[in-house]
Amino acid sequence: MCRTNIAMTPVLNATIMTIGIFSILWCAFEKEKCGNNCDMGKLERLAQDYRPSQQWTDFATQLNNRAKTKNRTIQEYVNNDVALGRGLCLCQKQEIIGFMQSNGTQNIYGGLLAIYRIRNNMFHGLKDLQDLDNQQPLFDSMNNLLESLL
Repeated sequence: MCRTNIAMTPVLNATIMTIGIFSILWCAFEKEKCGNNCDMGKLERLAQDYRPSQQWTDFATQLNNRAKTKNRTIQEYVNNDVALGRGLCLCQKQEIIGFMQSNGTQNIYGGLLAIYRIRNNMFHGLKDLQDLDNQQPLFDSMNNLLESLL
């Protein structure tokens, strides 16, 4: 069994719960909406059926808050944090930027791409443990949004 030296605090417990819920909701979303195999094309098709809602706005707000917390413009945040360099083509980055700039009222495909990239970054990309607690509101907003889509 793998043991960690991370002290279990109430904040860390809440973060673990939030990320755990996200993991389960993403699995359900990918199974129900993407046939167990999510890709950018499926997300683009799904986005055509979704309409702006309070959950989309809340998620866009949290993305914008993350950019501000990291002292980045929206474009810098998308390029350096969400896309991790080559993770998205320019037009996909523009979709996420449009989603963020519209506060979640436009470019729903960009919102789905952002969730997909955050999921990929979480499980395949950078592991910034010191920043996980700061991301809890972002994950909470994604959880609320995924619940509304299921």
